[in-house]
Amino acid sequence: MTTTAIQDPTQPDGISRPRRRLPIFDPVLLLAVLGLCGASLLTLRWASTGDAGVSAGYYVSRQATYFAVGIVLAAALSRLDYSRLRELKYGLYASMIAAILLVSLVGSVARGSRRAVTLPFFSFQASEVGKLLLVLALSAFVVDRIRRLDERETTARIVLAALVPAALVMAQPDLGSALVYIVVLLAVLFTAGTSWRHFAGLFAIAAVAIGFVFVYLRRRQRALAAAHPEGLTAA
Repeated sequence: MTTTAIQDPTQPDGISRPRRRLPIFDPVLLLAVLGLCGASLLTLRWASTGDAGVSAGYYVSRQATYFAVGIVLAAALSRLDYSRLRELKYGLYASMIAAILLVSLVGSVARGSRRAVTLPFFSFQASEVGKLLLVLALSAFVVDRIRRLDERETTARIVLAALVPAALVMAQPDLGSALVYIVVLLAVLFTAGTSWRHFAGLFAIAAVAIGFVFVYLRRRQRALAAAHPEGLTAA
């Protein structure tokens, strides 16, 4: 009785070989990140030298700790099958909205904006985490409707999903992060291969909306000037 070895159909010669484990990080990318971290720490060291009431190296050691924690988290996430996050798209999106609303309700106010929740060891800024969650959620939405990308309904749904958190962040107010959300939206649509007609329609709507905003602000400025002319005189 003869036996035949099990053949591996994925190999050209049918012989099964052990899989090569990929490195945790891309070497070039890792060097670039470490270089940025080092340059940031040196800049922070020079900028904080001589600050009254702060020990030497306080900000540097604190930021270095954040860098180390970030690299450890990145190494852990690199082993995660990110394609499975597609199944969690609604949970990720809901978490993003909930975090932004939490900051809007109980976040600390700094320079007229409510952008972060102050915790014992750090400040949690939901809009920053939301940028990553928005990429994951929108990408999953696109994949679910990959065969219907030419439909206006698909583009409208994706745009609405991005505009909701962008509007909430802008209300904090945090215009910079809100603009990043819009850039994320356009990048996802472009990468997905959305029709140029849809982009033209979006840019036209945006131009009209911006025009209305400028008209409203102009009229509001005139109304305030008419109601309080002494303010302009004093200025």
